[in-house]
Amino acid sequence: MRNPIRFALAVLACLLALPAAGEAASLSAVKHVEVEGMSVGYREGGSGPNLVLVMGRTGTMADWDPALLKRLIVGHHLVVFDNRGVASTDNPSSEALTVARMAADTLGLMSALGIERTDLMGWSMGGYIAQQVTIDAASRVRRLVLCATSPGGSHTQAPKSKVVQKALANPELSSLALFMVLDLYRKLMERRATRSGADDERS
Repeated sequence: MRNPIRFALAVLACLLALPAAGEAASLSAVKHVEVEGMSVGYREGGSGPNLVLVMGRTGTMADWDPALLKRLIVGHHLVVFDNRGVASTDNPSSEALTVARMAADTLGLMSALGIERTDLMGWSMGGYIAQQVTIDAASRVRRLVLCATSPGGSHTQAPKSKVVQKALANPELSSLALFMVLDLYRKLMERRATRSGADDERS
């Protein structure tokens, strides 16, 4: 070997050009894409099967727990976005905002990003939207994951207290699952109280 120093520097340069072993994938900076005349803010990252996350009422994509995203992005092409009229996504329409409208927005975003089929995860009201997406375009949803949500609608019933107590007594219940059970129970009880108050006013 005529010049071992030069050879060593060349090898070092090649190593530095490679991604670090085990380097974690990360989400991009906020990008925008047009969906039916609306500018939708989103972030994406990772590679593999698609996984689209749908945030709940007034929540932004920045509200997703970074630790959760760090786990979900492994082995997935992960997409998070802001719903219509929230943060980086505008709302050029004057029509009433409905779950059906936001489900159509989600499908429009998927199409704009070239996503034909995806795993879909909805949190809270995002769960309503994810369920509507599945109803409207079942062939485009591979797996549906619902977190701290319910079927929605005026006929939703809160789980009986004994069901909640049984869930809480399960030693294998994770802290995240425990939070989801309690959060869902709280929201449904609040909705029941609201409906009861409205009925009292009408009477």
